[in-house]
Parts: sequence; structure tokens; C-alpha cells
Amino acid sequence: MTDLKTAARRPVVGVLGGMGPFAGVEFVKNVLKLTPAEKDWDHVHMILDNHPHIPSRTRAVLFDEESPLEGMALACRKLEKWPVDLIAIPCNSACYWHPELQKIIKTPILDIVTVAVDALPAGVKRVASLSGMVPWLKELYRIPLEKSHREFIRIDEEDQNLVAKMIEDAKLAGEATQDMIEKMQGMISDFARKYNLDAVILACTEFSFFASACFSIPFVDSSTALAQRVVDFAVYGKKLDLNVDEIRQFWEKRAEMIEKQQTGILQSTMLTVSEEEALAREQKEKDEFLEPSRPFLNKSMSVMELGCGTGRWTRTLAEYVGHVDAWDYNEKFVELSKSLAANQGLSNISVNCASVEDVPRDRQFDGVISIALLHYLSEVQFESVMDIMMNCVRPGGIAVFRETFGVERRFELHGFYSTVLDTPYHAVYRTPEEIQAKLPGFKVVVEKITLPPTIDKPETCQKLLILVRVL
Repeated sequence: MTDLKTAARRPVVGVLGGMGPFAGVEFVKNVLKLTPAEKDWDHVHMILDNHPHIPSRTRAVLFDEESPLEGMALACRKLEKWPVDLIAIPCNSACYWHPELQKIIKTPILDIVTVAVDALPAGVKRVASLSGMVPWLKELYRIPLEKSHREFIRIDEEDQNLVAKMIEDAKLAGEATQDMIEKMQGMISDFARKYNLDAVILACTEFSFFASACFSIPFVDSSTALAQRVVDFAVYGKKLDLNVDEIRQFWEKRAEMIEKQQTGILQSTMLTVSEEEALAREQKEKDEFLEPSRPFLNKSMSVMELGCGTGRWTRTLAEYVGHVDAWDYNEKFVELSKSLAANQGLSNISVNCASVEDVPRDRQFDGVISIALLHYLSEVQFESVMDIMMNCVRPGGIAVFRETFGVERRFELHGFYSTVLDTPYHAVYRTPEEIQAKLPGFKVVVEKITLPPTIDKPETCQKLLILVRVL
């Protein structure tokens, strides 16, 4: 049997339901059915806000009536206060506002459309989505299907009206009667022939009533697919995908801004409002890092630095160690770092260009250092950093992390809009425990908060973590 402390560490999933009235309830039932639970306490901890008073998604699009965005945002903020680790919205039409909603909500919100497309069986090419009017009019499934190298098939208006009628019938009945199942089977068979379909997506949460029916072609029920993704996350520990392409583009843009003198060198990677603010913060950051680190640094040491950026920490470290082998994947940052080191007459630095997956592991160092890097890494990249630590820190050497961590638990941003940076922001703030679990044979000798949580950012804090390799 679980205890309250263990339960507190398990993921909590928020569900914004009520669009339509049975959508949230059916979704929760789907999660329960898909969870391999032997006892009550094996199930997923869910918070359901069944909110049928959010303005109509369909009327907002068809008749330019009140947008549901504000109502969805208010409901999501209430779920955030619980707090929850993930929000699921079992409504395909609501997904039209997903990008805007995610910009103003910190907690990751699953995109039911992308999840449903990901659940399609391999080999299917021509796919139609059977949905309400909003997904049909806005072709919500086109881009995700085309990104997955499939063909989006749009049914005509006459057939769409048949689908919309089936949705309303299911909504009113609160179930799929035998007569409705037979009509649905006939409709999908007709569509398969007419459009030469390989598969369909049941892209309305009311269609979950039909999820156990048999159809003439393969199908994905979007609500069931979303429920499975929640189970994968909360039960099996499958992490959310971090958009590393957008992160790379973000840093490329920051490097270009330096070239165009649109941002200062320190400001570019410290992500401050101005270069003056960055200068004011830099010495304090150095003091917070060096005071506990100095006893572990000496001029006979060779260290590797991962994610060196413009080299501000590379040049600082070079004053206290024998040699710094620095790495970053941004070519412009690497060249700038080399130039700045040369300008300071620092000859004990080598700066190299590679992503963490490609950094060589054939040498050992007295220390490997990661500063403000981990939260920009996918799970694969994070594992690469841990592998570098295991392979490249010699016995008696140190692994140093000055990183931003989740305060009480892992915290993630997947497109939350930063007003300071004027762009959506992507980051995964892991916990010190996640690092320690990946580094057997290392002992924590320093764990110090270098920047506490703030009112604006209560979910994260900056810490210095130093581990010594004892085995």
C-alpha cells in the first residue's frame, strides 16, 4: 500500500472537461480503464474541472461570438494552483486555441490532435478526421498529419454535416445506442470507399462512446489516445517531448542579435532585460559560484565545460584551473568565445563545437562542469550529459552543476510566453535527485541555493551542486 509521502511525489494530472458535458467524465473513465491497477492507490491522481459553461468553441468560430480562451485560461490557472504536473483537455475543438493557451499557462497542456496522430498505426497514409465543425473548418489535423508523412483527407461539407449530426445525437443520448453504432459503422464504411481512406480519427470526445465498436478500417479515438498518453506519463514515467528545434533556433537568434548589436554579450545568454542588468548580476553570480567552489579548484586541474555559450564562465574558470576544454553547439557562440578568450590573453582554453550527444568521451578530466544547461536538454541529451560525467570524470574528480531546478518537483515549460524575451520559452527544470540517481559512485559534497525562488517564479530555484567521484 502506498503512503502519503510516496503519493505526494507521483504526478498529478489536471483535466479540463465539460466541452461537451460528457467529455471530461468519459476521458477520466478512459484513463481508469487503461491504468494497470491492482489496487485503488495504483490509479492516476486526477483533478477534474467539469466546466460546461466555457463559451462555445463552435459559435466562437462560426458566428464570431465570445472566445473560450479566457474561460479555459481561468480554469487552467485553478488547476495550476493545485498544483498539477500536466493538463489534459479532452476536446478537439478547444485545441484550436492550444497555442495561445499554452503561452499564458505554465503547466504543460497536452495537444489532443498531435497525440491522436501519434497513435495512428504504422503504414496508414490517407487519413480523415471525423470531428465537430471547428476542427473541420480550421483543418486542425492537416499539419500534424502532414508532419507525420501522411495525407490529410478533408471530407466534403455534406458528409461533415452527417458527422456533426452524429455528434449531437451522441451528446444528447449520453451513450452510443446500437442503432447509432450501426449508423456510425455504415458512415465510416461509406467514407472509406468514397475517399479511399486507410484510417479515420474519431476527433470528437463524444465519439469515445464508439471506441469499442468495430469498423471497416483502422481508427484512433482521440480521447482514448489522450488518456493513454496520460497513463504513459503518470504511470509509466514517459516524459514529455521538449521542442529542442525551437530551443536551437532561440540560441541562433540570440547569436544573430549579438552580431546586429541588438543585445549585449552578457545579456544574450543571461537573458536579462538589458546589458546593464547583466553586468550588475554577473559579479554576484560569480561570487555565489566561486565561494563554495574554490576549495575544489586548483591550477593543476583540467576541466571540461558543457554548454559554454559565449564563454563567460569559461574565462572565469580559466583563472582558477590549469585548462578548460569547453563545448557548445552554437557555432557563432563558439567563435565569439574563442575571440573573447584571445582578447584576454587566455591560452589555457580550447573551445569546441558539438552538441552534447557528440562530445567525445575518450578523455578523463579532474572536473566536468555544467552551468545553466540542463533545463534546455531533452531526455536523450540529458542522458548524454550524465554519460559524459560517468565516462569523463576521473576517480576523485568532481561533477559540478550550477543549474535551475524545480523547487519541490520537476517543472516544465512547453511554449509559455516570456515577456522579457518576447518569445515562447521551452525548458525542463529537473531535480537534484534526478541527477544523483544517474551518477552512482558520486557523493554530494555541496548543495547550495544560489538564487532562491521568487514571487514571479516560485516553481524554480538556482542551485550549485558539487559531487565527488568516490568509486
